[in-house]
Amino acid sequence: MSLLSLVRSRSTAVIVTAVVVTTGFQIAEAVAAPQAPSAPVTVTREPLASAGHPRGAPRRTLGLSRVTVMPGTTLALHHHPGTQIGYVDSGVLTYTVEQGPLARMGPVRFSGTEKVDIVYLQRRVPFEQGDPFKPANVNALRDRLTSLGVFNSVRIKEATKLDPNGELPIDVALTDRPSHTIGFGASYETILGFGVNAYWMHRNLFGEAESLRLSAEVNRIGSTGSITDLGYGFKADFRKPDWWLKQQDATINAAAVNQIYDAYHRKAVTLAFGLDRIIDPHWRVKAGVYGEASQIERYGIWGYYQLLGLPTQVIWNEANSDVDPTRGYRFILDATPYADLTHSGNLFAILKLVGTTYLNVSGDGRSVIALTKQRARGGSA
Repeated sequence: MSLLSLVRSRSTAVIVTAVVVTTGFQIAEAVAAPQAPSAPVTVTREPLASAGHPRGAPRRTLGLSRVTVMPGTTLALHHHPGTQIGYVDSGVLTYTVEQGPLARMGPVRFSGTEKVDIVYLQRRVPFEQGDPFKPANVNALRDRLTSLGVFNSVRIKEATKLDPNGELPIDVALTDRPSHTIGFGASYETILGFGVNAYWMHRNLFGEAESLRLSAEVNRIGSTGSITDLGYGFKADFRKPDWWLKQQDATINAAAVNQIYDAYHRKAVTLAFGLDRIIDPHWRVKAGVYGEASQIERYGIWGYYQLLGLPTQVIWNEANSDVDPTRGYRFILDATPYADLTHSGNLFAILKLVGTTYLNVSGDGRSVIALTKQRARGGSA
């Protein structure tokens, strides 16, 4: 039974048990208390169970609660479209439906942030003012703000009634994260020996959530007496969200590496420019231009290379979460054609397909098995 726009419920004098599905992916077992004229008018909620990542709502929580409503209590108005009563277990539940105008998405008002440009955040909103109200739009707004990585918390509160234009205003309270972060670590590998690494990151470089990460790594420490035999890598990674179009990020990556293995020794400088485009919740495409100048030594012979590549990646994602999947599957196809500018423009390509499926073995998302299958192929012309 759908409660279209506005619902007002009143408890009865008998026990009533109903399962109510509400916006925000909560399930509530509503219980009206027996007749008790002297009892105070009140509503109490007793949480019974919860589960993370419900189907169709990744990164959300599905809750089950018992709500006790004393006789004479008038419940608050519910403006969310799609609110439903699943079933009445026993007794009689009396309610009144007041059908009003179609609710539409209202203006989004931001508060709390002192570092991120408000005009940019308005461009980040995934819907237009005046669109029909959908809870999925509110969830998408939360995900788009959280994914920026510049906020400690994102709290969204919808108005309790429509404005004179028939729209539902939305207030978003934000808490900024520190703009800078640093990290460091140490490692040991049987091939590379002891190593150290460090990074510095700015999360909001120009006020629109642009990120810059500088990182460095040195390995083979103690395995050689010469500093020239140390392996190292210095990298710079820049990302500009929503460049030119919504849900399209621009990236710039630069690196200088000295990789020393038993099979080969590689010195290289690389530079890459790319676009990262989210087409819809299931499809994502990355494409760009890659350049490399390198020296590679094998069996005492050095080779010199200048490579130009066009890396492309297509992601088909049917998992229930990008960050912490518990079920579903994901395929990633990488295809990169290269031209060797040093050796008469020789052409070759590298193809790689990776498929991963996620099995929720515990049922509650705490124990998940990820099965991965990978195939790669290279060829030259």
